[in-house]
Amino acid sequence: MTRRRHRRGAALFLTLVTLAIVTLIAAEVLRSMIAAQRQSRLAADELQAQWLAESAVAKALVQSRSQPEYQGETWRADIGDRTGVAEIRVEKSSDSPSRIVVETRFPDHPWRRVAVSRTYPISSTSRASGNENRLQENMP
Repeated sequence: MTRRRHRRGAALFLTLVTLAIVTLIAAEVLRSMIAAQRQSRLAADELQAQWLAESAVAKALVQSRSQPEYQGETWRADIGDRTGVAEIRVEKSSDSPSRIVVETRFPDHPWRRVAVSRTYPISSTSRASGNENRLQENMP
C-alpha cells in the first residue's frame, strides 16, 4: 500500500514538473511573438516617418516656388488612425545655398515615436530651372 502511494506521489510530481516546463515554454514563445510584433511596428513607423519627411520636403519645394517668402510650417498629417508631425524650415542665406530642413515624428506620441531629420540644399540654378528631382539629400 505504501508503494502505491509513493508511485502516485511521484506521478503527481512528474505531472507538475511537466506542466511547469510547458508553461515556461509557452511564456517564452509569447514573449518572443510580442517582441517580434513590436519590432515590426517600429520598422513600419520608421518607414512611415521617412515617407512623411519626403512628403514634407516636396510640400516645402512647392510652397517655396509659389511663395518666395515661405519660411516653413508645422504640418500635421493624419495617416491611418495615427498622426505624424513634420516641422519644415526653409533656411535662406546669401553666402551659402538655401536649404530645406525637415524634422518628422511618427506617430505624434511623447515617447513611442520615430524621429527622422532631412536636410536638402536648394541651389539657385535648380530653383530657376525647376529641377527639383536633382536635389541631394544630406542625412545626419
